[in-house]
Amino acid sequence: MTPPQQRTPEVQAERAAFAARLAEIDPARIKVVAESRVEVGQRLAYGYSARGERCYDSAPFRSGIVRSLVGWLALDGSGGAGSGSGVATHAGTV
Repeated sequence: MTPPQQRTPEVQAERAAFAARLAEIDPARIKVVAESRVEVGQRLAYGYSARGERCYDSAPFRSGIVRSLVGWLALDGSGGAGSGSGVATHAGTV
């Protein structure tokens, strides 16, 4: 099953053009990149209570450390620009 939009001539032409462009790219140059965020001291945004009862609670304000993690991997297993690291961290405002 495919969505009806994928069967329109315009979309089929765009998909064929994309496939042709993709065939020109050397797979050795492809890098897969993933980003994640970690916040130290983060508390739950919800609470628990008995059915039919309201949850009343408070939590201290925490200004924990925030880290953005970026990882990358090539098809040959190397990470980064030949560095072999493959993970970078960033602290601060982006």
